[in-house]
Amino acid sequence: SSVAAKSLGEGTHGLKGMHLSPNRELVALGAANIVGGMFMSLPAFGGYGRSKLNAQTGGTTPMSGILLSAITLVCVLFLLPYFYYLPKGVLSAMVSVVAYSLIEECPHDIKFFFQIRGWVELSLMSIIFLATVFYSLTLGIALGIGLSLLALIKHATKPRIQILGKIPGKANQFENAEHSPEHIEYVEGCLIVKIPEPLTFANTGEIKTRL
Repeated sequence: SSVAAKSLGEGTHGLKGMHLSPNRELVALGAANIVGGMFMSLPAFGGYGRSKLNAQTGGTTPMSGILLSAITLVCVLFLLPYFYYLPKGVLSAMVSVVAYSLIEECPHDIKFFFQIRGWVELSLMSIIFLATVFYSLTLGIALGIGLSLLALIKHATKPRIQILGKIPGKANQFENAEHSPEHIEYVEGCLIVKIPEPLTFANTGEIKTRL
């Protein structure tokens, strides 16, 4: 759900005039599952494929989600026996449309990570892709979750410290000195640092020691 909210809330196909928060999406899903669990309902979750298909068919406001839920409820209650005879090719076509849109976005994402030198993200992407193609989808998902958690723990306990320098000709703009040291100016008698990771009890001691 957080992935769907983040990706579909940006660009030209997002919800018009709305800023989507992945955190609020997860809170809403958690509250819905707590209430639904009291009545033995199925778990609620946000599907990227269905959200993408809804956006591609012209849904641009939250009302589209309400209408989609109402149509789904009517189909489950009254039309489910007739869907038994629906050819699997129709369902495959819907999945293929969403999969094609994901493949379309892949070159842009890879180019972006190359530009920002995100070698860790590119390596993680390659490992998950190869594991999914040559082994199984389950192994790919497990590797993706496990390696992402390890990277998160590493960054949380050992945060990065970036030294910034002033961009020449710009009043209040600074850049990472490690990327282009020859194109920046250092402020005499002042050390400007940037810590990308949030400060928590797990990393404040490490940051203090390194500084």
